[in-house]
Amino acid sequence: MQHGLLHELRAHPLAFGLAVALHLLVIGLLVLRLGSTPPALAPAAPEKPVRIVQARAVDAHQFDAAIERHRQAERRKAERRRQAELQKRRAAERKRKEAEARKRRVAEQKRKAEARKRKLAEEKRRAAEARKRREAERKAREQAEREAERRRLAEAMAAEEAELKRQEAEAEARRRAEAERARQSRLAAQRADWVARIRARVQASWRRPPGSRPGDVAHVYITQAPGGIIMAVRVASCSGSAAFCKSVEAAVLRAEPLPPPPDPALFERELHFIFAPLGG
Repeated sequence: MQHGLLHELRAHPLAFGLAVALHLLVIGLLVLRLGSTPPALAPAAPEKPVRIVQARAVDAHQFDAAIERHRQAERRKAERRRQAELQKRRAAERKRKEAEARKRRVAEQKRKAEARKRKLAEEKRRAAEARKRREAERKAREQAEREAERRRLAEAMAAEEAELKRQEAEAEARRRAEAERARQSRLAAQRADWVARIRARVQASWRRPPGSRPGDVAHVYITQAPGGIIMAVRVASCSGSAAFCKSVEAAVLRAEPLPPPPDPALFERELHFIFAPLGG
């Protein structure tokens, strides 16, 4: 019980003080009442303890009720303080959460703004790179086209020059061929004339042998040196008699020196002609 009173005293010091004050007030009233009692009433002294006990009992009940009312009031105050503190904490928590939410929103907005800024910068960078790439590709394409045109013109000029040279070469070849043919034709004519003169010299030197027949012919092969010097004579495919064949060989030897060619380039060491006596 003492512990209970100490607990109540510590928990409600104000209520305890009020209770003490009420007790002192009741005691003071009793003292005043006893002091003001008329002397004639002195024989009734035995009844005084009963009234005092009743007054004390009433005062104790009133005191307990007052204490209870005070406790209830204190509890209500404490509850109001608790509720107020709870509301305050809730409001503070709400404000804190709202502040954090605002902070998060601001941070999110800032993050989104930074992201948009980075995205815009990245898009600008990519666009710039794309422009540079397209410009480089355009320049490279134009350079390639110019180079291709230059090569085409150079190839066309080279082809034209080659065609011109080919035509000139063909014309020169034709000219040379024609000149060569003309020269060969001229040389052939000169050679034929030279061989004819040799044959005529042999004809003039020939002595018809007895028994020769008209139409006798012989193939004459002569080996000569420059100046018409005869080195060797061979008569082959002779259609006449042996005397005819020997007469042809003797005629060749008598025709020495043989007539020179009109052009030294026509000289041939080996000569061949067909001897057919004139006049049969």
